[in-house]
Formats: sequence, structure tokens, C-alpha cells
Amino acid sequence: LEYDILAARRRTMAAAAQRSAAHALANVSDKSENMQKLLAAITQKQTAAPDAFGTGRHEQKYSPLEQQFVELARISTAKDSIIEQQRADIKLANETLEQKERSLRNMQEDLSKMMKSFSAKEEELSLMRSLGKDQAFVCDKMDELTKKLVESEKIIAAQRKEIEFLVRKIAKLDDDRILAQKLGTSSESATESTTGPLGLYWEREWTQADQKEGEMSYVELMDALGRARARNEMLENEAIMADEKYQQLNEVYAAVVAENTKLMARLGCSKLQFMHIRN
Repeated sequence: LEYDILAARRRTMAAAAQRSAAHALANVSDKSENMQKLLAAITQKQTAAPDAFGTGRHEQKYSPLEQQFVELARISTAKDSIIEQQRADIKLANETLEQKERSLRNMQEDLSKMMKSFSAKEEELSLMRSLGKDQAFVCDKMDELTKKLVESEKIIAAQRKEIEFLVRKIAKLDDDRILAQKLGTSSESATESTTGPLGLYWEREWTQADQKEGEMSYVELMDALGRARARNEMLENEAIMADEKYQQLNEVYAAVVAENTKLMARLGCSKLQFMHIRN
């Protein structure tokens, strides 16, 4: 707006100066024309005056006043030539000034476009910085979940080994219990045939105690196996949830990387355009 006001003032002043110069030149031109007419008349008088005998023409000298008029006419003619040259110079200067003003307006338009592009690039840069922070946060979360997943897998593997050990131990106890029952039956038959009722009584007591101890160990092992299986199932569920969350974060990370790549490409193209406009 300030530039437009200044340009309008310059154009107004230039137009006023041109009008004043044209008016002054018109007055001078009229005066110069009159002076030229006077000079022509004096010159004609000098060259065309007859001699005293009427037989020819001779040159007549100027009077002092006429000499002054002749000099003034010559000076006026020279001034007219100078003024005409100055008028041409002023016209050329005005045309040059108009060209400079047009060039300046074009430069201001280019500068305005560049400022708008610069503001847009600043917004894109701010967005890229925000996305970079989000990307770093996602990477940290992915690393944390990866560590938890690895730890869960280790715990699950250890629990599986413990369950396998308990299953083998329970199977062995089952075999021992079955074998003890078989031995108890055989011992009961042998005792009844050799020792009588007293020996049979003590043999039964020993067998019942042994079976009770075996049953308690079996119950404890089954209880431990149940707890281990429940814990293993819980860990497997946690591992599955962690893996799903890891996949989700991986998708988010891929989307952020793709968006950053697009923004970097756009920023590079805009930078080239900015350099081209600047050059």
C-alpha cells in the first residue's frame, strides 16, 4: 500500500512537471518563433537593401539595437535546441522510470509469492518436527514391547519345561502308585498265609500310609501343574496381546515414515522452486 501511494505521488509529480515543462516550452517556442521572425526580417533587410544609385544591392550593417536583437535571436534558437533535447531526455527518463516501476511491481509480486511459500514451508517443517517426535515415541514403545515380548517368551519356555517336568513326575508317581498297589496286594496275600492276622494288620497299615503319602504328593503335584498351566496360559495371552500391539505400532510407524518421506519430497521440490525464483 505504501509503495502504491508513493508510486501515485511520483506519477502525479511527473505529470505536473511535464505539464509545466510543456507550458514553458510553448511560451519559449512562441518567443523563439517571434525572435526567429525578427532575425529573418533583420537579415532580409540587411541583404536586400538597394544602394544609393538604385543599381544594385549591398550589405547593410546592423544598428546596435538590431545587433542585440540578432544576438538574442541566435541565443533563443540555441536555447530551443537545448530545450528540445532536454524534452527528449525527460521523455526517455519517464519511460525508463515506468519500466523500473513495472519491474519493481513484478519483483514485489514474486517476493509476496516467495513469502507465502516460505510460510507454507515453515508450517510443513513444524508438522515434520511433530511427526518426528511421534516417530521417536513409537520407536521407543516398539523397543519396550519387543523387550517385554522376548521376556514373556523366555518365561513361557521356562514354564513349559516346568510343566513337562511335573507331567513326567506325575506319570512316574502314577506308575509307582500302581506298582505299590500291586506289591501291596501281593504282600497282603503272602502275609495272610505266613504271619496270620497280626501280620496282616500291620501290613495293611503300612500300605495305607504309603498310599496316603503317595496320594498327597500326587494332589500337590496336580495342584502345582494346574497353577503352572494357568500361569502359562496367562503369559501366552499377554504375549499375544503384546504381539498385536507391536503390530499396530509397527503399522503406525510405517505410516509415519511414509508421511515423512512425502513431506521431505515436497520440501525438496519447494526448495528448488524457491531457489529458481530467487535466481
